Amino acid sequence: MSTRMVVTRAEVSEDAIPDTYLVMLKDDGNREAQINWVQNEHKCDATTFKCKIFSAGTLTFQGMITVTVGYTAKLCQVTLDYLSNHQDTKSIDEDRQPTWGIPQRERVMRNITKQDTVYPDVPIQPLPVPLPIAVAASMGPKRKEWPNAPWGLQRLSQYLPLPKNSDPSLQKYVYRCGDPSKGGSVQRVDVYVLDSGVMTTHEQFGGRATFGKDFSKEHSSPEDPVTNDEDPVTDGHGTHVAGILGGKDVGVSRDVHIISVKVLGGMRGTLPVFQAIDWVIEQAKISKNPSIINMSFVFSGPGLEPLDNQVKRAVACNVHVVAAAGNYNADAQNLCPARVGGIMTVGATTIQDQRWISHDHAEIGSNFGDCVGIFAPGADIMSAGIRNNEQLVLKSGTSMAAPHVTGLIAYLIRTNGDKEPARMIKDICNTAYKLDRKLANIPAGTV
Repeated sequence: MSTRMVVTRAEVSEDAIPDTYLVMLKDDGNREAQINWVQNEHKCDATTFKCKIFSAGTLTFQGMITVTVGYTAKLCQVTLDYLSNHQDTKSIDEDRQPTWGIPQRERVMRNITKQDTVYPDVPIQPLPVPLPIAVAASMGPKRKEWPNAPWGLQRLSQYLPLPKNSDPSLQKYVYRCGDPSKGGSVQRVDVYVLDSGVMTTHEQFGGRATFGKDFSKEHSSPEDPVTNDEDPVTDGHGTHVAGILGGKDVGVSRDVHIISVKVLGGMRGTLPVFQAIDWVIEQAKISKNPSIINMSFVFSGPGLEPLDNQVKRAVACNVHVVAAAGNYNADAQNLCPARVGGIMTVGATTIQDQRWISHDHAEIGSNFGDCVGIFAPGADIMSAGIRNNEQLVLKSGTSMAAPHVTGLIAYLIRTNGDKEPARMIKDICNTAYKLDRKLANIPAGTV
């Protein structure tokens, strides 16, 4: 036996899954022996013990060994006490549900017509460029202007702020970027949307969105018939995210391949995310396509270091990872995956270049802090809805900011070729605005 360890609890108690824990073993720990003991010897758990094993394998990277071997289980207090003292146990975390926050505003955009308002054509300026980068700047004569775009795309592709009193609900902005029909350095880029699912039939995706796998259920397979984001609990979140990064009219990268990986919508805690990341890594190895993971959700901390390590493992396997900073109007340091080093964590801005804070609830707004690497448009963002295959809706939050950057990475890979994740992050951040000069409502300590 070893010294008793402290079980790490969820910071937000409402996120906790009752009596369910993430148990990680030491490098030489015997997982099967420990699980068998719990199942066979602890009679108090005979009817309640539900164990879900995961193994993300062992990774050796630059002399560092990352081991993510463990299981999630429903445990009674007696068993929890025993495992807290077990010599093979490395850590125990209270399992918890991911969240993206309550949508503060959604307005259905039906039958959008031409507006009388005309927005001036602001000329593209040399680098440095805005939040996070002017995608047209690197395209030279190949760049193209796409009219009738959401405001976030124009802001993404020009140096100067948008005019005062610009209306985010209008689809009357101009997106300047390269023409995908002209080809690029890379033929295909895969974006894995770890979320609530994607309505793959939506017209914004033009056949480029496919169903990957549903990890939100107890039993799932790639042939699972539930392929669309139609669960009322999930509320179209994943479809909206996918539209921002790759919609034909509202997306940043308009030829990217979108793969739906459902991890939200059930009461399965961290396990689906462990499994999904492991699956994405294997798919990227098989396809050999440049690959990006978008995670527009957070787990409240502290703890969950094993999940941090799983995200790092994806990066070490040259999968780009983009995460939302969270919508608590607070420092993101206790949120996973936002706090993980080596990924791109994204905060949200408004059409007036301010950090997004809800008008209705001051406690809701874009997170900030040292782990937030960049800010991107996230307030009143127009993208795909799920009521029908043509619907567009407005949503706000860092969930909407993250796919702007995911789409940008896909665009840059397609145009200029792939780079290791650390180099990609450095290049984007080096060409972004410095926050102390360009953005309002950014607290001290945010880089």
